[in-house]
Amino acid sequence: MQLNTGNRRWLLDCGFGPEAHAHFDPRWLKGADAVFITHDHIDHIGGAIYAVEAGLPIYATAQTAKALPPAAKVNLLPEQGVSVIDGVQLTTGRNGHAMGGVWMHFALGEGLFYSGDWSEESDWFPLDLPPPAATAILDCSYQLDDVPQTERFAALDALLDGLEGQVLLPVPPSGRAGEMALHLIRRYGHASVMLDPECQAVLATGLRSGTLGVDAAKIAPLLARGPLDEARFLVCDTPNADGGAAWGYVRAWHESGRLGRDAHVVFTG
Repeated sequence: MQLNTGNRRWLLDCGFGPEAHAHFDPRWLKGADAVFITHDHIDHIGGAIYAVEAGLPIYATAQTAKALPPAAKVNLLPEQGVSVIDGVQLTTGRNGHAMGGVWMHFALGEGLFYSGDWSEESDWFPLDLPPPAATAILDCSYQLDDVPQTERFAALDALLDGLEGQVLLPVPPSGRAGEMALHLIRRYGHASVMLDPECQAVLATGLRSGTLGVDAAKIAPLLARGPLDEARFLVCDTPNADGGAAWGYVRAWHESGRLGRDAHVVFTG
């Protein structure tokens, strides 16, 4: 989305996908003076390399900035706070969706609220309520969903209870990795859950930050464990299982003939 402030043009998020074959259209950067990124999921940050190559300043939180190319011209935003950028007051708050993820409220007109994603039901990610705004723009790529998360978890539990053997749950490490691990721990216990090294590293950073939900510390025992392939539930990067440890397990299970027999993949969103 492009935002015209009157004397500046800002691009809000620059992602693609989440399908691996999707691409960011660099024409979105034409005439842009800066890029603002809400969080580090590929469908919001995947095209950042084009902004870096164009020499544009990028505004993001410290956690989100870790996913940017090294040459990025980063201007840090607070996860909770007020910044003034080119004369425009920007309020940011946590969006309940990703580590370091924020919504943005621009003091333009009667207020413009923008959030790349938004969740009010997470036990893992905290949510800050935004100021009033006359206009609100949210990412509805996955369409509006009025089914409570409790019902989604109940359906997931029923599915998992009916599967024999190991289950791989591909996830974005800075997204639902922690939330999924927390749910599995509550229902099946710590010994049944494994995090791959990428998820361990990201979640350890999140716990050290002290900005996660009150129950987040319950996953700490998983961060000290080495990879245990015999664990029943494997929570691994990447969310589409087209890279990272998730792809490694899918490939190995397929080649060994286990996939769909005593080894299963469950995608969530």
